[in-house]
Amino acid sequence: MSTLQFGTKSLRGRRLGPASAFPAIRDPIAFSVSAALDEDDGLFIGYGMFTDSLPYSMQDNYDGPTEPLSFANAVLENEWLRAEFVLDLGGRLWSLYDKAAKRELLTNNREFRPCNLAIRDAWFAGGVEWNVARRGHDAQTCSPRFAAALKDDDGTPVLRIYEFSRDRVTPFQIDFFLPADSRFLFVRTRVSNTNDHVVPMYWWSNIAVPELPGCRLIVPAMDTYANAYHQGAHALSKMPMPDGEGFDASYPCNFNNAKDHFYNIPDTQRKYETVLYQDGYGLIECSTRRLQGRKLFVWGQNTGGQRWQRKLLDKDSPNYLEIQAGLAKTQQECLPMPPNTTWEWLEAYGAIQLDPAEVFGSWQHAVNTVTRKLDAMLPEAQLDELLARTRQSIALKPAAVVHHGSGWAALEERRRGKSLTRHLDFGSCGPEQQEWLDLLEHGRM
Repeated sequence: MSTLQFGTKSLRGRRLGPASAFPAIRDPIAFSVSAALDEDDGLFIGYGMFTDSLPYSMQDNYDGPTEPLSFANAVLENEWLRAEFVLDLGGRLWSLYDKAAKRELLTNNREFRPCNLAIRDAWFAGGVEWNVARRGHDAQTCSPRFAAALKDDDGTPVLRIYEFSRDRVTPFQIDFFLPADSRFLFVRTRVSNTNDHVVPMYWWSNIAVPELPGCRLIVPAMDTYANAYHQGAHALSKMPMPDGEGFDASYPCNFNNAKDHFYNIPDTQRKYETVLYQDGYGLIECSTRRLQGRKLFVWGQNTGGQRWQRKLLDKDSPNYLEIQAGLAKTQQECLPMPPNTTWEWLEAYGAIQLDPAEVFGSWQHAVNTVTRKLDAMLPEAQLDELLARTRQSIALKPAAVVHHGSGWAALEERRRGKSLTRHLDFGSCGPEQQEWLDLLEHGRM
C-alpha cells in the first residue's frame, strides 16, 4: 500500500524574514568561465547566464536566534520507503528513508541554517533541491511552491509540486509517486516553454548525501569536465576518469579543495549516479536520457571547506557531498528550448547494495558492476515505458490544491488573458502582485 499525507515538520533553525524591499543591483553576479574543451564537445558554455537576481528580490533576513520552526510538509510512504517533502522550502525532498535497511539515504539536516549561497541569498543544505530556469541554487528554494494531490489510474497517490519561473516566464511541475511494491521513488518532471520564442532552460536535481570516509562515487563516464573555483571565476577542463586530477577522483574525500566534476556520460549509456559506502550500500539516482548531465560537488577537506560543512549542518550530521542530475552536461550553460515546447523526464531514487569487493577496485569494473545491478533492479526500458504511460494518467491530470505558491503565474495569466496550462491551478494574485495588477489594468502603479 502507498500513502500520501500532509502535515507539519518541526525543527529548530533561524527564521527567514520578509524579502528585501530593495532590488539587488549594486553587486552584479560575477560570471567568468574559461573552458579548455575539445572541438566536438558541443557545450553551450555561457549561454543563458544572468548577472543579477532580478526579477526576484533578495531573501537576506535570517540573522536572528535559533528557535523552534514549523513548515508544511508532505509524506509519501510504502512498504519500502518513506519520502518527506517540505512544501514551504521549494518542495525540498528532505528525507528518503530505506525502511528495509533502516537507513537514511540523504543528508537529513536537523536544523534550518540559511546561508548566502543562492540566487536570492538564503540557501540551506540537505535533501534534494529542484533547480530550474537559471544557473544557481533556485530562486524559490526558500519559498513555498504549489502542492496538489491526485492519483494514477491504478490508485497510486501522487504528490505534485509546481510553480512558475518568472525569469523564463515558464511553468513547471514535478510529480512524485511511490507505487505500493516499489523500492524506488519516481520523480516525473515537466517543463513547458509556453512562449513564442526560444528560452534558455536549466534544470539540476541537487542531491545531498553523507560524505563518509572511504565512500566512492560511481557514474558511467570515462572522462569528466572538472570545474575549478578561483576568485569568483570558473575554469573548465576535460580530463580522464578517475585519475585525471592526479589522484583517484572517484573518492570524494580525496579532494582537498572545493571542486565540481561534470561527467561526460556517452549518449549511448544510461544515465545514473551513485555514492557507495564501505559496506557497498548507498543511494542511486537514475533517469531517462533527456536528463543527461551528472555532477559531483565537494567542499574539500581543507579548513575552509570543513568550516562551511559545520556552518550548514546540525552538530550531529556527518559531512555531506552533492551528486546532481541536469539537462545540460555542465552548469556553466543552459540549453535552448524551442517555443511552445514541453520537455519531460523521469528520475528514480532508491537504495542499492553491492559486494564491496566488486566496486572498490578498478574503475571500469566498478562501473560495469553497478550498471548490471541497476539494469537488473530497474531496466531502462521500464523507466521509458513509465514516463510514456504516466503522461496521460498523471502529468496532464488536474489535481486538488493543498498548498499555495506564489501569485506570479496568476498575474501572467491575467496579462495573457488565458491559462498557462489546462491542468495546473495557479490560483489568484496576492498582495505581492497587487501593484503590478494595478499597472496592468489601470496603467499606473
